[in-house]
Formats: sequence, structure tokens, C-alpha cells
Amino acid sequence: MSEEVSAEGFHGPHPSPEECFKAHFERIVSFVMSRRDFQKMDAEDAVKNALRELLPAWDTLPNPVAYWYRRSLWRADDALQNKRMHPVDSFDEAAESMRKLAAPGRSPEEEAVFQEERLLLAEVRRGLKDRDQEHLDMMLAGWTPAEMAGALDVTPVNERVARHRLMKKIARAMNPDWRGESE
Repeated sequence: MSEEVSAEGFHGPHPSPEECFKAHFERIVSFVMSRRDFQKMDAEDAVKNALRELLPAWDTLPNPVAYWYRRSLWRADDALQNKRMHPVDSFDEAAESMRKLAAPGRSPEEEAVFQEERLLLAEVRRGLKDRDQEHLDMMLAGWTPAEMAGALDVTPVNERVARHRLMKKIARAMNPDWRGESE
């Protein structure tokens, strides 16, 4: 802890980022969820990203927790704007199609569709970058997000963003009528 002047002008110990994370993370997540009508996972992403941005200047901020609250709302607003500009309606459809690829007990009609989707997915996979191919293989193998983040050597938040982007690429390639195609 370092001695700093708080927003009120009082001298006192300046809490470390780790102490603030333990003490305030859940409260800030709840705050973002209530102010922006976010799901918990999206609010956690916004709060973590805000903290990550503040870390380099943490010791110079007069009241880092207040900055963290404000920056979390900004990151939530950025996420809302991104969702408006890049709708992901087809994301659920692409995810469902990928889950079906591993489902046993299909009827002959379902099996024909499955084989067609499997061939199309293999073709799409060949057009992906090596890292995206690896990520897709992990998803199809049933790896958890935490396992994929560790194997890809990225944070869980970055893995989630990469996974969503990859699913959008696959949705675009497998469905020519996908709404986000003009991006």
C-alpha cells in the first residue's frame, strides 16, 4: 500500500488492485448488471476489461475504485454499441449446428443433413487461420472455455471474444443469408 490523497483529500493507504478486486468486484458487477441490464458473464467481462485498462495508472489515481466503476460502465456501453452494430442472431444457430455434429441417434434425413454440414464445416475450417482451426477443434472436442484459454495461452475473456468471433466467421461461411455479412 502506498500513501495517496483520496478523492476527499484525506491521506490514507492506497489499496492494491488485488485488494480492490476482492473487495469490490462482485459489487461492481452487480452495479453494471443493474445499470445496463447485462447478463452476469457480460458484466464480468466489462468489469475485468475496465480493471485491466486501469492497472497501469492504478497508483496515480486519486480514487481508483470510483474510476473502476465509471470505466466499467464505459466498457459496458462499448459492448452494447458493439452488439447493436454487429447482431449475433445467427450465433445461436451456428452453435446449435455445431452441437448437432456430435449428436448420436439421427434419422436418415438428419444424417444426410449432418453429413452435408460436416463437409461444409470441413471446407470452412480449411479457410481459417491455423489458430482459429485449433480453437475450432477444441470446441468440437468439447473443451471447456477455461481449458481452451489455457491451451491458447490467453485470458478467459480473450478466449470468449475469440470464440464468438470464430462462431460469427463460421455462421457467415455456412449461411450466405447471415445478417451480419455486410460487416
